[in-house]
Amino acid sequence: MEKVETMRRDTVPLSGVGDARVLRDYSTTVAILESVQDVILIAGTSGRIEYANRSALGLLDTKLDSLLGHCIDEFITDCPCEWASDTLSSANKPSGVLQYINSGILDNIEAGFKTGDTITPVYLSFNLVQDRQNRVQYIIITAKDITHQKRLEKELRQHQVSTISRDRLQALGELSVGLVHEISQPLSILRLKLEMLLKQMEAPGEPEKNRQIVRDGFQLIDRMAATIDSMRKFSHQTEENILSAVNVNAMVENAVNLVRADFERRNIIIQAEKDPNLPYILANPLYIEQVLVNLLANARDAFDERDSSDGYEDRDERKIVRISLVPKGGEWVEIHISDNAMGMPHEVVRKIFDPFFSTRKNGRNTGMGLSICKNIIDSLGG
Repeated sequence: MEKVETMRRDTVPLSGVGDARVLRDYSTTVAILESVQDVILIAGTSGRIEYANRSALGLLDTKLDSLLGHCIDEFITDCPCEWASDTLSSANKPSGVLQYINSGILDNIEAGFKTGDTITPVYLSFNLVQDRQNRVQYIIITAKDITHQKRLEKELRQHQVSTISRDRLQALGELSVGLVHEISQPLSILRLKLEMLLKQMEAPGEPEKNRQIVRDGFQLIDRMAATIDSMRKFSHQTEENILSAVNVNAMVENAVNLVRADFERRNIIIQAEKDPNLPYILANPLYIEQVLVNLLANARDAFDERDSSDGYEDRDERKIVRISLVPKGGEWVEIHISDNAMGMPHEVVRKIFDPFFSTRKNGRNTGMGLSICKNIIDSLGG
């Protein structure tokens, strides 16, 4: 602590560290530094740490002896300045840090503190301690932990994006009501005509293959009607239907009906394992179906990317998306959706829930799908 004592006795702060009466009392000075909740580090002109207060040791999760002598840039990242000890070793020329400080750049800037693999967001400020000849003796680094602020900002962005998504979904629902009506009427008439035709074909002598063609037509109409019914239910749900007891099997079936035609066109097989013994869950079916459709769309896009990838060899492998439902504790249901596309690297997995993050190269993906899905599930307590 000899250098800190020298700083107290022979130097004058550049701005606002404390008046001369406080600096005369070493123990009082240390007590003040130790009681400050923000991080305070004191480094020499070489950039090596000579003092750290209690908050700094707590944030960096280390002991004072392990910290002293280390260069400050070992712990700071995402900072607009980079410096190393060899650039700061000369006492006769301004260091890189001092040049930044003198230009007014290093004042309340956003950066990160590194502790192993963890990075804590902070606001950094740098100040100089000069002697009576205005020679820089020490650099005082203060850092304010802004983890909570960053979390609130992220939640606010997600809420704003979710609000925009719900508004668009509501507008789409209003448009689909008219579309469903326009399609339902001709389908009903077509079904009636086929019923009349089938009755006429029941007469003796009519080929069985003709009757089978009509039955196939009925199956197609039933599938179209199921899709339309899913669209109708999906569009009629509103945010006012906040929570209700819902059947997870039914929600999965509705979501599958919405994407079935698109998947069949791409030769993607959906294997949905239903469980009749699943408990009803308290949720908003609109939101759950939105999550399911988003996840299924991601699987579809993954297969598209796999098919267009030059490095993928087994293109004849069947494209399968599996949906399984697992009851948990009689009150919860886990929904597992998996596919046999290419998968994701570990560095991508860590970012998939970040707003606007996307690996798609076609530009059609906004990077908001999984972020919205996570926000929805979090809001339901999942």
